[in-house]
Amino acid sequence: MTTRLLPQREWDRLSGTPLCAILATHTEDDCKVLVVETDEGQIVGQWALVGLPHLEGIAIDPHHQKGGAVGRRLLQGMRALLKAQGIPTVLTAAADGDTHVAGLLAHLGASPVGAQFYSWTPERNASCQQP
Repeated sequence: MTTRLLPQREWDRLSGTPLCAILATHTEDDCKVLVVETDEGQIVGQWALVGLPHLEGIAIDPHHQKGGAVGRRLLQGMRALLKAQGIPTVLTAAADGDTHVAGLLAHLGASPVGAQFYSWTPERNASCQQP
């Protein structure tokens, strides 16, 4: 058996695997695919190290938090920025115990992926306009 990094030119060999959908949105610059192959070259195991973009540091001046306009503009702008960059999914977080941000992320359709981390795919819930 051989363990090696699978070059991007060979990623199509993983067609039909759960990893295939993830690979469609990445390149070798942000994703490394480790495979185990038999002596005959059959891939019998795979695992990927994926660098996912993440969002950090959202803040709105306290004097502009009530009306929602700044939040809506940030949300619309970030959706547009992610789309323009070809980024379908990002990681983000709510600080431990921050129920306001956790509630916002749930409202936006983000999926929890740990104690305080969320995966957000903006296009999945693009109709949501209220931050």
